[in-house]
This record gives sequence, C-alpha cells and structure tokens, in this order.
Amino acid sequence: MSAAEGGGAIDPTDAGYAALNRQAWLEASVHFIATLERTRDHPSARSGLGIALIALGEEEEGLAQLQEAVRLEPNPDWVCNLASGLIRLGRRTEAEQLLRGILDIVPNHEAARANWAVLCTAQDRESPHSVSPAPHASRKEEVRRLLETAARHMAAKGWSEAVDGLRAVLTLAPDLAEARAALGSVLLVLGRAEEAVVELWRVAHRLNTSEAWNNLGWAQGAAGCGNGARVPHEGD
Repeated sequence: MSAAEGGGAIDPTDAGYAALNRQAWLEASVHFIATLERTRDHPSARSGLGIALIALGEEEEGLAQLQEAVRLEPNPDWVCNLASGLIRLGRRTEAEQLLRGILDIVPNHEAARANWAVLCTAQDRESPHSVSPAPHASRKEEVRRLLETAARHMAAKGWSEAVDGLRAVLTLAPDLAEARAALGSVLLVLGRAEEAVVELWRVAHRLNTSEAWNNLGWAQGAAGCGNGARVPHEGD
C-alpha cells in the first residue's frame, strides 16, 4: 500500500516521493534507503533515490541507481527519470534517445513531455513540435530552471505543483508547445478536463498535427464534450 490505512505509518517510498516534491533531497534519500533495506530490488525506490542523489551532487551513484531501476523494471516512469538525470549531467544525446522511445510508445507521458521541453531548452533549440521562436536568451535560464522543477514535480506525482510550474514557464515562453501539451496532460490527471481542453486546443491549432488533435479529442471525451479524436482538415 502507498499510504496509511487505518492509521498506520506512511510507506517510506511514498514519503520519499513527497520529499522529492518539496526538493528535500536528503530526507527523500533516507526514505528510499529505508525501503531498499527491506526490499533490495525495488525499482521505484531506486529511481527516486537516483534523483535525490544527483540533486545532492552524488552524480555517479545517482546515475547508477537510476540505471538499476530501469534494469529491474523498464517502466516508462523510471526511463523518464533516467533521462532527466542524464539531462542534468549534460548527457543530452542519450537522454533524447530515451525520451523519444517513451513518447513513441506513450505520447501523453506528462513527465517525458516536460523533460523533452527541458532538453530542447538546454540544447538551445526549439522543440520539433514548436513553430514559434524560442524564448529570448535573457529568459532561457529561468525557463530551463522552471521546466526542470516541473519535471521533478511530475516524477514525484506532485501534479498541482507541476501545473503551477508549467504555467510559470508559459508566462515566460507562451509558444513553447511541449510545455503547454504537458500542462494539458497534467490537468487531465487532476480531473480538470475542461481546463485541459483549453490548453490542448491551443496546442492543436498551433501545431495542426494528428497527435495534437488526438490529444485534444481525448480531453474532450474526458470533459464530456465533442466527439473524441479527429484529424484536422486543411484550413482548420
């Protein structure tokens, strides 16, 4: 179980991800280590520990933990965490390969979308899905910082904090399509389907791709409006 039932203690892995969400790296590490002392092959705890250790400057050990989590269970969430760690370590080509692999299989993976936006910003280029100029250089570092924070919140399932972070990104870079798509996906996770429709509608009309229209269709279905996914016609 993930949390207390009947007044019991919180599961240390859940406590670790809650600490990650607060950026309490040392506290998170302690919780994840407590889990691993009981269950050595626990991919979620190893992945969370890897994130925390890299944030604490223990880069080699942190990366080893992230890789071990993926070896134990090649879940898209753990692969995404590994990609995030690689981005932080400057190993962007490897991170790009992992993120492309995730998004090919799970196009709406919220954290992968956010990390893709981080990667594009770090590489000083636009997202391949973006049609507008990248943010001005004076804003670039702040946009990157906010995207990295939002990605960490999503890795820790801190959806409300991720929404705040992504909205802050879009205040600085309103045409960063991947950030807006990630925002729409997170709003759906929170059950805020009507808000998700608004954000994904903006993405779909800007990009005019089948993927973007399908994402909008799923959101419309969740909101109880529209007829689901559609492919746009020329001139839409």
